[in-house]
Amino acid sequence: MESLTLEENAGVLHVTLDRPDRRNAINLTMFDELRAVFEEVGGNPRIRVVVLRGSDGNFCSGGDLAPDDAPGDDSPIEERTRRILEERVAPMAKALHALPQPTIAAVEGVAAGAGANLALGCDFVLAAEREDEVSRGVSRHVALQHHLHLQGARYAEMRRDTVSRH
Repeated sequence: MESLTLEENAGVLHVTLDRPDRRNAINLTMFDELRAVFEEVGGNPRIRVVVLRGSDGNFCSGGDLAPDDAPGDDSPIEERTRRILEERVAPMAKALHALPQPTIAAVEGVAAGAGANLALGCDFVLAAEREDEVSRGVSRHVALQHHLHLQGARYAEMRRDTVSRH
């Protein structure tokens, strides 16, 4: 993996966004690698939980807007953005949501834009107690209301599965 580090320990897969020079901004490679990891992990019975985190004290500064992701692509920004959303972002998000394992975002430092959405896409978010960093680009109240609703539904689903197994 070029932009992620993976560590498995006792059924917990730690997925670390590892582009500290860009505050772990998600580029096209990272979208593809995250999707591949999520798709692979979904069928692995040894993995019981997935924890996402960022390296060097930041979760993720958002989508990487650097043009070196698509050299020679001089299409209009609207077209390029639509294509990236359809071909990279949506498949990664679908793979994350399809995981049967619970997912936890361990957020420290910046969680902005695509990074905030990645964290909010997890079942649980654990945030460091740092008032100096705030998720940018997302209304905290709206995002938290939406996320807590999803968390409640996911928790109920996990609870129902646990009860039905016993």
